[in-house]
Amino acid sequence: VLPCAPCRCARGPPGGEAVAAPAAGEAGEGAAARSGAQRPADRPAAQGGARGQRAHGAGGADEALPQVGRGQCEAGVCEGQGGGGEGEGHASESDGRAAIGRGGAEGESGAEQRARGGEGAGGDPQGSGGPRGGVPQDGRRAGGKFRLEQENRMSELEQQRALQDATGSSQREEWEERLRTAQMGEETVRREVQGLRARIQQQALQLEELGREKHENADLRQRNQELSMQVGTLSSAEAELLEANHRLREMLERLKEELRNARCQTERSQHDTERMLEERRMEWLEEKHKLQERDAELQEKYSQAKERLQRAALAQKKRKTMSESKQKKLHDKIQLLEAKVAELELETQTANKRPAQCEEQAHLHRRLKELQRRHGEFRRLLLGTQHTSNPPFTPAPGAEGSFASLHDAEHQREVAVLRRRLEELESSQQQQLEDLGPPVERDLEWQERGASAQDSLLQL
Repeated sequence: VLPCAPCRCARGPPGGEAVAAPAAGEAGEGAAARSGAQRPADRPAAQGGARGQRAHGAGGADEALPQVGRGQCEAGVCEGQGGGGEGEGHASESDGRAAIGRGGAEGESGAEQRARGGEGAGGDPQGSGGPRGGVPQDGRRAGGKFRLEQENRMSELEQQRALQDATGSSQREEWEERLRTAQMGEETVRREVQGLRARIQQQALQLEELGREKHENADLRQRNQELSMQVGTLSSAEAELLEANHRLREMLERLKEELRNARCQTERSQHDTERMLEERRMEWLEEKHKLQERDAELQEKYSQAKERLQRAALAQKKRKTMSESKQKKLHDKIQLLEAKVAELELETQTANKRPAQCEEQAHLHRRLKELQRRHGEFRRLLLGTQHTSNPPFTPAPGAEGSFASLHDAEHQREVAVLRRRLEELESSQQQQLEDLGPPVERDLEWQERGASAQDSLLQL
């Protein structure tokens, strides 16, 4: 461990960090001086930065001593210097430019001591080992003075600048305060103007309202006069109405008396009518019972007549079906007989041509008579017992040509007689149904039956 130099309180090996700090600070100051010579405008800032670095390095070296107290050494030489370095270091950390000025003003003696310490350190070839070990002491002193002057000038400029900034900021704050007060005054004036405008508008509205109220008062006065006149007329009308009301009350009393009398009369007449109505009701009930009994008897008679008619209709229907079946059978027989008659005519013609067959002709003649007799019986059965049968037709020899025409005429007469009998039967049945009051369907049924019978006769 080396003994402490007059400029530093560092202890440690040669070439260490605490010894190399002044050399580094001086190199920084030389660079700052050269840059300040080249750029005069930036010289104060560079000098201040170099000063701050040196002070910070000195303060850091003082803090790095563990055993010896800060600002003290064995020789007692560096007590004031260490105190100045510590002040410079703390000032550079807290406030850069103001601390540089204060450090330059307080530590001028400390700088001279550091210069002397630098000379001692530069003369010792083993302890320094820095790049400025061979510089003469006069040059370093001159450089230190120049740096002090520059630092002093720079601190003065900084102080002036700080004062200018302070005055500018105070003036700016003052003008801002004035501007705020002016704006506040303008706002208050604007509010007052708005309030005055609102008051003016309100007064104008009040004036208009007063004008309207004046007109309304005039109208109300006129109306009051009219109403007073109307009240007078109404009072006279009220007196007339009271008199009319009195007359109407007297009339109402008379009408009430008449109404009571009329009500009594109506009650008496109502009792009489109720008694008569009850008597009539009893008579009507008796007549109703009689009519109901008569209706029941008529219904019974009607049902009996209806049953008889139904039975007669069924019997008539059966007779009709039987007569139709017989008529059909007889019609078939007539056709067969006509065919046989035609055969016999042909045989007679052939017999006339052959006189040798007289016996056969006589036999055929007898057979023809038999057939005519049967045909007459059929006509009698068909026409009934009222009409007598015609004598059998015996055709003379040579009258075979007119036999067919006579037979057709006879047949037409028989059909006409049958049609007339059917019409008479239908009219009699219709008369019976009308007497008994039959429904319309039954009439239609009988009409259909008559029409079917007529159609069958026409077919015959």
